[in-house]
Amino acid sequence: MKRIVALTLALGAFAGPALAQGRAYESAVAALPRPEAIEPDLSALIERLRAAVAAGEAKSIDAELAPDFRTWDCFLDPTKACVRRDAADPRRQKRYLALKPGQRIREDLCCRDIAPGRITPKLRDEATLGAIGAALEDETLGVSPFDPAHLCAPAPPHFDRAAAARLAQRAEVEGEELRLAARALTLRERPAKEAAEIGVIAPLSIAPLATAGDHALPDGWSGFVLPDGRVGYTQDLGANELSYAGLCFARDSGGRWRIVAAVERKP
Repeated sequence: MKRIVALTLALGAFAGPALAQGRAYESAVAALPRPEAIEPDLSALIERLRAAVAAGEAKSIDAELAPDFRTWDCFLDPTKACVRRDAADPRRQKRYLALKPGQRIREDLCCRDIAPGRITPKLRDEATLGAIGAALEDETLGVSPFDPAHLCAPAPPHFDRAAAARLAQRAEVEGEELRLAARALTLRERPAKEAAEIGVIAPLSIAPLATAGDHALPDGWSGFVLPDGRVGYTQDLGANELSYAGLCFARDSGGRWRIVAAVERKP
């Protein structure tokens, strides 16, 4: 997952303790279950998709979609459960399922912030290709959190949403401020390279970003709350969004690998 995040804060010298002391919380971790091997047919599908994205050939995507293709909506707040698109509204769901798979993916992945009258077929194609390209950029595959028979790119995190919600509540942060450590993150007592190390966030740990308050951190530094409530600072990259977005694959009734789902991250 290459969506690496850090607090985007102002440049300038650091004066005094930037972030308030956090509250202690119980640690929570995620898992990234991977398949033992990637089947050649699935690898071939992924290469066809990459070629279609590189060539700007949106129509080539249609042949790779499962008839029951659906989009899942996940949220910036990862403590909220993901839901199937339009599942809560039977009338909208009926209309949605009446569309061809190619129409569904173009409608789902395009243009949330653009007025309907300004949305063109070309724009829908470009948005679809862009979303597929982004999903395949990381070059990882993992077991779907929605169906163990599906594989998704990039590899999605599996975690206990209730535990994540308790962590956020205890640490007094919003759910959107939870991050997943893709690798070990070394924290220092001040945002300075020479500052003493005070802890490490282990890989696959869920950690809350610290609130900046009235102070700015030097460019490139992020603050995190350790489980004991202390705030530490790091320049390490590798803190990813805990909320997921990607593309999922499965075999159809004829045994062919197809795209069965897209996963969008929504406010």
